[in-house]
Amino acid sequence: MRAPSPGVLMRRRDLLYVLVLLFLSGCGDGPSPSAPSPAPGTSGVTGSCAPPPAPSGLHVVSIVGTTVELAWTPIPGADVYVVLVGTTPGGTETFVSDTSQASIRWGGVSPGRHFARVQAHTACGNGPSTGSIEFTVPEVVN
Repeated sequence: MRAPSPGVLMRRRDLLYVLVLLFLSGCGDGPSPSAPSPAPGTSGVTGSCAPPPAPSGLHVVSIVGTTVELAWTPIPGADVYVVLVGTTPGGTETFVSDTSQASIRWGGVSPGRHFARVQAHTACGNGPSTGSIEFTVPEVVN
């Protein structure tokens, strides 16, 4: 299985693969097998390396037919943003993808209500998600 390209539509089975890729691309080479586990509630990263904050300003740029474009304020140092969309707040069944840009556009979105959130990723790990925003894709009438 090869790594998904940025902007590629993925389903739930691919979410685990993406999360593993993001984990493995964290700070350094990761802990050695004999290294102690980090204390609960900490990342185990030492020094000045800290995960990024949640992006701000997540908003819908446009909804045209079944194509949706979202954008947010970039985080300095972020190399990847993970976009998570579901039919409930916190859900991911609609769309999961990554992008190096502070926006994303994708088509073929099912009509109905959706909730989106974004996480920034740096070499130090994933930051927290933005709060969910709600948007509705209208039924397409021919």
